[in-house]
Amino acid sequence: MASAFGARDPLLGVTTAGSRIVAVGLRGHIVYSDDVGRSWAQAKVPVETDLVSVCFSTPNLGWAVGHGGVVLRSLDGGKSWTRQFSGQQLNELAIRYFERRRGEAGAPHADNSKSGGSAKPDESVPSLLDVWFDSPTKGTIVGTFNTIFRTEDGGMTWIPWMDRIDNPEKLHFYSVKGSGNTLYIAGEKGNVWRFDPRSQRWVSVPTGYAGTLFGLIVDGPKVVAFGMRGSCFLSEDAGKSWAPVATQRKAGITAGLRLADGEIVLADQTGGFVQSRDGGRTFTPLGRDTRIPVFSLAQAPGGQVFSVGTLGVAAQTLR
Repeated sequence: MASAFGARDPLLGVTTAGSRIVAVGLRGHIVYSDDVGRSWAQAKVPVETDLVSVCFSTPNLGWAVGHGGVVLRSLDGGKSWTRQFSGQQLNELAIRYFERRRGEAGAPHADNSKSGGSAKPDESVPSLLDVWFDSPTKGTIVGTFNTIFRTEDGGMTWIPWMDRIDNPEKLHFYSVKGSGNTLYIAGEKGNVWRFDPRSQRWVSVPTGYAGTLFGLIVDGPKVVAFGMRGSCFLSEDAGKSWAPVATQRKAGITAGLRLADGEIVLADQTGGFVQSRDGGRTFTPLGRDTRIPVFSLAQAPGGQVFSVGTLGVAAQTLR
């Protein structure tokens, strides 16, 4: 429902659509600002489901995903949205896809046993936790219980990719991010996977950590993975090797962003911020804790950084 206080409601994801700032959150709230956060308008949204992540592949074409397997699309920069899928529809899509694959003689990766049974769609409705488009046409959504879907035609069709990853425990995927043609997924038990274009499969590049990883920052061969209890890991060789990085934080790190000048900023569940000026090798505290959990970060074209959390969207002074 429309509310004059939409930008103050709990929000979980934020991004930019050209010069516009767009944030998504609980009960289907989506708000946007065209004046660098001075005022906010509420978008027209067809659902009241919690939305977790938002991404724009062009200033006009955007996607939002969330609980109940909801996939939304916007064609006008986030002002209005239409529903493409619900969780039940995604399940049915996956079931039809794998039934068809089993009927194809010699189809690669059609045998679920090759991935420990993880390719079999879960009958429960998945929650979608992240969306990433590496071009206007190519995008990936991930979520709970080994959920992965991929589009290569701008969202006209979505293909289940659950059979292209070795995840026999059906661990949750919390983040999908990329740089150029390189894509990564991060999830539970310190797991990171990199997509291999040659085999068309996700290759495990584990960090050695046992806890959950909530997010990724990808910059060419450099990858920063962050998660529970202030944990952070850096790879400078596309995930082949990882080094733990001290963040001086004890709470879970739930948001990360590479700024336009190359600095990296991380934020946690206590509203604490740390920054790195050396590509993620070291981090130093940044200001005082706000005590307001931060779930996502975005930088406007002019350089202003915005965070979203339990009290909505806020501009951050990081200098």
